Amino acid sequence: METLRVEYGLDTDGMTAPQKRAACRSALDVIAEDAAKFECDIPWSMASEWPPEVLEAAKVLRRVSRKKQKDPSYGVTGILKVGDEAVWGAFLTFAPWAFDAGVWSADHVQVASLSDSSDSIGLRLTDSQRRAVEDSV
Repeated sequence: METLRVEYGLDTDGMTAPQKRAACRSALDVIAEDAAKFECDIPWSMASEWPPEVLEAAKVLRRVSRKKQKDPSYGVTGILKVGDEAVWGAFLTFAPWAFDAGVWSADHVQVASLSDSSDSIGLRLTDSQRRAVEDSV
């Protein structure tokens, strides 16, 4: 049976950068139950702006990356499967800081599309997930 999801854009206008990242993390927590695969970039050129826990998360993601890192200032994870709690946790911590990140469900639907350090947050949500995001943001 196919799950009915509707596409939403999270309105971040007027939010500070920390508020945008918190909203992004809250949305990711809501869609986590549907997550099967994920990917993100790792813009190492921005690392001086990351708090220690975000830097550590980036290091975890770099270690498990499926892509050879050609540019020391920019990396990508490639598409990774959800399963290892430490890696998924690193993604949840880092994704709000990424320039590009995505999450897909087991039925291959992209349920989260994140851009520009949480400036743009696109979600495909069930009705109950939509209510949960509304309550958490």
